[in-house]
Amino acid sequence: MENKLNLKIISPQRVICETLADNAGFPGEQGLFSVYPMHAPLISSLVPGEITYTASGKRQSVKIKSGFVKVLDDNVTACVETE
Repeated sequence: MENKLNLKIISPQRVICETLADNAGFPGEQGLFSVYPMHAPLISSLVPGEITYTASGKRQSVKIKSGFVKVLDDNVTACVETE
């Protein structure tokens, strides 16, 4: 089986996205960074920008104001404020 990320993007209002993704990109305080399957665990704050991800062969994006992301064992959860 091909490795995928279990990506979940949530806001206080709703679940924005819950999917299996090939990769994801985030606007961190120190700059943009990408997450791929088998990534090292991390927690990062997020700044205004776009979360991008590839799922089912399609590139998608979500504009955010702020938030944080947790990566652990191919589970990626982003808690965000949207525009």
